[in-house]
Amino acid sequence: MVIQILYFASLREERQAEEETHTLLQPISISALFQQIFGRPAEGIRFAINQSYVNGDTILEDGDEVAFLPPLGGG
Repeated sequence: MVIQILYFASLREERQAEEETHTLLQPISISALFQQIFGRPAEGIRFAINQSYVNGDTILEDGDEVAFLPPLGGG
């Protein structure tokens, strides 16, 4: 199963990439994928699949476009 991942703001800087293709060997939730990639829980992170917000328990499907959106700071 192949998905496209988009990173925004501080997550883009941390990952040093705007996007990447990721191959999954088994079904996984979007929050579990975040934890697998970043090595920490997804506290405060918003998730989107195919440009629609979803909760962390949503299971990814082949061809999905995933976005991880960190909290935005203002000033």
